[in-house]
Amino acid sequence: TLFLCEVSGMVDPKRQKKIDAVLLKALKVILDAQAIQKEARYAGGWRYKPDSPDSDLSVSGWNLMALRSARLNGAPVPAEAIKKAIAYVNRCNGTYQGGGPMSPAMAGVSLLCRELSGHHDDAINRRYGNYLRGWAMGTFRPGAHPPVDREEYTTYYASQGMFQLGGKHWEEFAAPLYSYLIKHQRKDGGWYASAGFSPVYTTSMYTLSLTPSYCQLPIYQR
Repeated sequence: TLFLCEVSGMVDPKRQKKIDAVLLKALKVILDAQAIQKEARYAGGWRYKPDSPDSDLSVSGWNLMALRSARLNGAPVPAEAIKKAIAYVNRCNGTYQGGGPMSPAMAGVSLLCRELSGHHDDAINRRYGNYLRGWAMGTFRPGAHPPVDREEYTTYYASQGMFQLGGKHWEEFAAPLYSYLIKHQRKDGGWYASAGFSPVYTTSMYTLSLTPSYCQLPIYQR
C-alpha cells in the first residue's frame, strides 16, 4: 500500500487507473483493521491479520506510513486515524508491544512515524535519536561483521528516522552507516542476508537506508 501511494501520480494514465482502484481497497483494509475492537493498550494499532484483536509496533509502523502517504497524496484518510495510530506509537514507548526494554528497531519505527506525522524534533524524538546514535556507533563500528539478526529492518527504520530528525543526530549516524554498508557491499552490488532473509530483501532495505538524503520518494522528504 505504501508503494502504491508513493508511485501514484508518477505513472501513465492506464496504470494510474488500476492503482486508483486497488489503492482504495488497500486503504479500506487498513482502516477497517484499525477500527477492530481491542483492549485500550492496543487501540489505534495493527497486527498481522485484519481481524487481529491486538497490535504491535512493528506492523503498525508500516500501516501508519501507508496512511500518512495516502493522506499526503489526497486520499480520503481521516486525520483521526493518524492521531490514533500516533497515540499507539507513544504508548509503546520504543518497545514491541509497550513492555520491556527499548529496542533499536522499535525506536527507529517510533522516531520515523512521529517525525512523519508532525511531531518533529521534540524531546521524545531526541531521546530516540540519542539512543539510535549510540546503537549505530556500536553496530557500525570498524571491524564489525554484518549482518546480525534483523539488522536490515532496524537499519532501514533508523536511517529514515534519523534523517528526518536531522542535525547532529543525522550527521553522527550517517557517517558510520555509510562507511559500514559500503565496506560490506558485495561485488555484484548486493549484501549478504542475516538468518531467515534473502539477499534481495537485505539489498533492498540497505539501499533504502543509504538514500534518505536524496529524498527520492515523497514520504521520505524532510
